[in-house]
Amino acid sequence: MKTPEPRATFSRWTLPGKNSPPTFKHLAGGTLLLAALSIFLALLLAGYSGPPIPDYSVGDIAHAGVVAPTDLVFKDEQASEAARAAARDQVLPTYQHTPSRSSERATQLAEAFQQCRTRLQSAPKAMRRQGRFSQLPAAVQSEILEKISPVMVKPLNDEAMDYLLAEGFQPRLEQVLANALKQAATLLIVEDEKSLVAGKTQFRAAEATSKETIRSFDQLLTLQQTIDRLEAWVRTSPDVARRSHFIAQNLLSRLVEPNLTFDLQATEAQQAEAAANADPVLRQLKKGKVIVRQGDEIHAEHLLQIDAIREAGLNASSFRKVTSLAGLIAATLGMWAYFLRLLPRQQWSHAKLAVLLGVVLAGNLVLLKAVWFVCGALSSRFIASPFDNSSYFFFALPFAFGAMLITLLAGERVALLFLVFFNSLAGLAVDNDIHGFFYILMMNLLGILAVARSAQRVGVVMSGFKLGLGAIGLFVLVQTSNQAPLNWSAGAFGALLAFLSGPLNAGLLVFALPLCERLFSVTTEIRLSELGNVNLPLLRQLILKAPGTYNHSIAVGTLSEGAAKAIGLNPLFARVACLYHDIGKSLQPEYFIENQQGENPHDPLHPEESVRIVTGHVTEGIRLAEQAGLPPAIVDIIPQHHGTKLLVPFYAKARTLAGGEESNVQEDRFRYPGPKPQSKEAAIIMLADAVEASARTLNDRSQERLLELIRKIVSAAAEDGQFSDCEITLAELERVTFSFLETLSSFYHSRITYPGFDFDGKATHEAKAAKG
Repeated sequence: MKTPEPRATFSRWTLPGKNSPPTFKHLAGGTLLLAALSIFLALLLAGYSGPPIPDYSVGDIAHAGVVAPTDLVFKDEQASEAARAAARDQVLPTYQHTPSRSSERATQLAEAFQQCRTRLQSAPKAMRRQGRFSQLPAAVQSEILEKISPVMVKPLNDEAMDYLLAEGFQPRLEQVLANALKQAATLLIVEDEKSLVAGKTQFRAAEATSKETIRSFDQLLTLQQTIDRLEAWVRTSPDVARRSHFIAQNLLSRLVEPNLTFDLQATEAQQAEAAANADPVLRQLKKGKVIVRQGDEIHAEHLLQIDAIREAGLNASSFRKVTSLAGLIAATLGMWAYFLRLLPRQQWSHAKLAVLLGVVLAGNLVLLKAVWFVCGALSSRFIASPFDNSSYFFFALPFAFGAMLITLLAGERVALLFLVFFNSLAGLAVDNDIHGFFYILMMNLLGILAVARSAQRVGVVMSGFKLGLGAIGLFVLVQTSNQAPLNWSAGAFGALLAFLSGPLNAGLLVFALPLCERLFSVTTEIRLSELGNVNLPLLRQLILKAPGTYNHSIAVGTLSEGAAKAIGLNPLFARVACLYHDIGKSLQPEYFIENQQGENPHDPLHPEESVRIVTGHVTEGIRLAEQAGLPPAIVDIIPQHHGTKLLVPFYAKARTLAGGEESNVQEDRFRYPGPKPQSKEAAIIMLADAVEASARTLNDRSQERLLELIRKIVSAAAEDGQFSDCEITLAELERVTFSFLETLSSFYHSRITYPGFDFDGKATHEAKAAKG
């Protein structure tokens, strides 16, 4: 055999920079992973869980039931439009009120009459007496019309002008007409009935001063009604002759005008404002409400609610919500990663443990969403109660799967930390209330307790049934706290689903555990228990071909188990690792002293050839272990338990052959290839291996002699620098020393003599005498 050179593959067992602070590269990689996981979880949790809903039209037949996946509040567009229309309809029409026009016209009338009287005085009396306006000089006609026309709303006819000429624009007539205009200013006058807004009893009168008053349409008069009322008043006036009543009516019809004008623009603006301020009509869908059942005909109301469910799903994935939720999750996960550093991790590095928790967290949430989706689709296909109620399927979800998996892989403390953050996200994933929050919390705690002491895979399966029984009790408590009505069929259905969640968690656990063991190179208690089975091919081959090595491995395992327990390590790992630490010796067992029965085959060999054979068992042991698929943590022990120790017998023999000259012998050629122990477990097994072999050579196995031997071996290994790459302390080495002493003392304790027997093969004198 060739001397095995230190292989590059050995570097995978070393942990360079284990105690050094994280580098920028590690921080950048961790930040990217944190961001990616946060965004993924935010996208996963932002929407609702529910089966896809087909596109239906009014009159279609539902292929499956549709149930509201969560509490929804949505806007009823049709009802909201009706509310906006009602708000527009309630707006009062706006009329612009200008009462000052009549008052101003009365003043203008007085001035015009005064000017006309003055002008008539310059006309010939004969022309004035004729009473014909048309017979006046053209210049006079023009001047009078120029004065009087601006006051009139409508042009005066010849009859009216003749009357005014005959009356001479008397102050008495002027006063009567001015008083009529002043009375008109106090009235609310519209052009005609067409100016009235149908269906309204009130209106808003807007003054020029921006003041608005609410008036009744009963107070309105049309222009003709106003003129009739003023004519009636003129008839009672003593200043107007009876014969002139008709002419007075003619003048009034040309002086009075409407003082209310419908303002369409202002009315429409107020209607638009009222419609905009109208509150939308909101409707509520309670979670679990059956919108439509399979086989039902789709109506417009169904489509409205189905669209609301779709809209809720789309809105839940909005960019703002996803971004803010991702930020919250990132902050939570960052704190989570920080607190992980405070926990004892044994075979886990901080980075690997953080990745494990992130993967399990994401996987468990994806699993919840998937199962919840299936449950929602399943419940929607049922018509009979309680099978159509998706809220009962909540109790069948595998909430405890992640915490149970973490318990088996990394221990209860890490699982409890995982639970703190998983619980809130799980509640968000299935959109549950405070009762659901406590149910998820208690299920995880029960799952941790149920699986914590499982040493075999059948124990994992049994833990699922234990969890199922606990889930039934939790279901009853949740239903009671929710004040749910007592219904035996619904209660039995919910309890059955709760119980089935236990075996479901266990089944997922049995599937995922070996996968995680391989993926993260971790060895669980269950895997260790399986590897301790002596019927496994590797151990069976060792027993048959190298029984001495096997017995040596058993003894080293017992020593290591006690020492590991003494300093707080995993004793099962130490014992099982020792079963395989010398597995390479099964290929050439005769070259190792514990298997020899007669001559030593190394005697005729050159020392370097012996070194090649002996150190070869390390390389072959690694090869056999990897072929058998042993966990990396156990494979690591094979080279590390020898470290770079010197093979003293062969080195001494080489020096003897070299005439005692050390310079003629290269010490490095007589050392194991390493690496040195990278863990406390490897250091313990290195010492246990040496102590067990050395203790066999002692004739005096008193405690004092055994302690002296142990201390000598520990000191030699420490002085040789074998512990420079692991974290074992002097205090721990002291506890290991006394653990070895206690175990060896139990190995080599004294026995009483049996009277009459000589265990060297001769009977005692008393026995011979008894035989006569």
